[in-house]
This record gives sequence, structure tokens and C-alpha cells, in this order.
Amino acid sequence: MESLIAKVDGWGIALTRRVAFGGVIAMLIIATGSIADVILRAVADSPIAGLNEITEVFFAVAIAACFPAGLTQRIHITVDLLANRYGSQVTAWLKFAGSVMLFWMFTLLAWRLADIAAELTEARDISTILEIPVWPFIWAVAGIVALGAIFQFFVIGVEATRALRTGEAEAGRQSIDTALTFVMLAAVFATLGVIWGFDDGVALLADAAKASPAAVAFIIFGLVWALLLLILPVAASTACSRSPDVNRMRGGEPPSPGQYATPRRDGVPPATGRCHSSSPVTGSSATTRSAAGMYMTPSTTMGVACERGPPPPGSGSPAASSE
Repeated sequence: MESLIAKVDGWGIALTRRVAFGGVIAMLIIATGSIADVILRAVADSPIAGLNEITEVFFAVAIAACFPAGLTQRIHITVDLLANRYGSQVTAWLKFAGSVMLFWMFTLLAWRLADIAAELTEARDISTILEIPVWPFIWAVAGIVALGAIFQFFVIGVEATRALRTGEAEAGRQSIDTALTFVMLAAVFATLGVIWGFDDGVALLADAAKASPAAVAFIIFGLVWALLLLILPVAASTACSRSPDVNRMRGGEPPSPGQYATPRRDGVPPATGRCHSSSPVTGSSATTRSAAGMYMTPSTTMGVACERGPPPPGSGSPAASSE
């Protein structure tokens, strides 16, 4: 068991380095395209059409490609201010706990990303200008994050081995396969428990934050610092400080009968549309996305809502009222 975990961990380091190398190359290509877009705009007034859409989907995959390499090579920011006071044995088990928390975080990320990718696949979501299918890229990000979670599981095994071997004399080394198997199974069952109770935990935290936001903020702040001083990775420690945010919004649908106490106008209920306008930094192109009945991720741009209904009597153009 011990040798198998060490061997798979070595395979993970070799594989994830190559994946990260591909991600960095993709970032450089995208950066070159952005530079070319600026030059073409300044010289020939002819920017690259839809460059922002290309950047969004490919950059997401490129950045995600670097995550597994960081996990397998243990490239984490930690605060080891009190490590000497804890002693080698306690420090080894705290590092094991940190690797378990990272495994939980990436497992939850992969699960949620796969859920979003499934919704986008069902909706066949595409970009507006170039009509690039979005869902394959979200599946790719979810797959890469899942790959990182898989290899992080073997990192847990390596850290557990070090913790079990700490303080053991070299001459009296004994087999720890039984203890190591027990620890790994405990990590698996703990992960399943975290996944099972995740939604209820988020709902409970959201309710508590609404009832007493200041108290929850202080508790989370203290918890984060406590975890940091326990030599847990910053990424895993700060993950618990994320309050529930709105990360998706629902596109408009025709209003249901009786939705309004007082009808806004006589006749057929107006069809409600939601448009999302975004202006990229490079100015290559502005996009307007209609997403009726679909989920989409809000950007840091301005949303526009409008209603279009039948023209009033005696008018030749449709009436539009802004909300």
C-alpha cells in the first residue's frame, strides 16, 4: 500500500507538470492574440472579432490546467509560525489534515463544475458572436479539477505515511499498511459526509449570515486565522470564508397568469426578455446574449432588461417599457 501510493504520487507529478505546461503555452498564445488585437486596432482599425469570447473559454481551461501541478507538488502557502512549538509529530498530522481539506475543496469544485457543465450541455449554450459551444470548455475545466482531486487523494496517502513514520527509528521500520489503509478509508468516508451535507451547510450558513452578519463574519475571521496557525494551506483555510454568492442568474421567461396583481396592460401578457451586454477590455467587440430560460454567469458588466409587447392601438411601432 505504501509503495503503491508513492508510485502513483510520482506519476501524478510527472503528468500534471505536462498538463500545466500546456496550460501555460495556451496562456501565452492568448496573450499574443490580445497584443495582436491592440496593434490591429491601432494600426488598421480592424480588431479581432470575438476575441473576448475566445479568451473567456480558453483561458478558463488554461488556468485550470495549472491547478493539479500545484496540488501534486505541494505548492501551497502556509503559515508555519508555530510549527516548532507543535513538534514534528503534530506538524506532520496537521499537514495531513491540510491535504484532506484541499481534497475536499477540489472534490466539491469538480462536482459543482460538472453540475454547471451538465446544465449548459442541456441548453446547448454558445457564445454570441463566434457561436462557440461553451459547455465543452466547462466540462474540460471540471475534468481537470477532478484530475487534481484524484491525485490529491494520493497526496493524502503520502502525508499520512509521513505522519505515521515520524519519530520511527530507521532500524525498526515496520509495515504500516493496515494503519495507512484505515486512514485512507477514513478520508474517503469523511469526504462523502462533506459532500452529503454541503448543501444543508451552505443553507444554514446563509440563514445565519442573514440573521446576524456581523457575528458570522467575526466567527469566520477567527476560524480562518485558527486554521492558518494550524499550518493548513491558505487556499483550504480561506475556502470556508466564502459566503454564499449569486453565481448564476435566470434568464427571462413569459410571465405566468396571475403573476401581477394589477395587469400592466390589456391584452396578451408581454414576453419578457433578458439581455446581457458586455464590453471587453480590449474593445474587440461587445456581446449581447439573450438567455431566456437558461442560466448564465453574470460578468462585471451592465445588465439590461426590457419588455416587448403588442403595439398600442394606432401605433406602427412596438411599445417598449424599461424596467
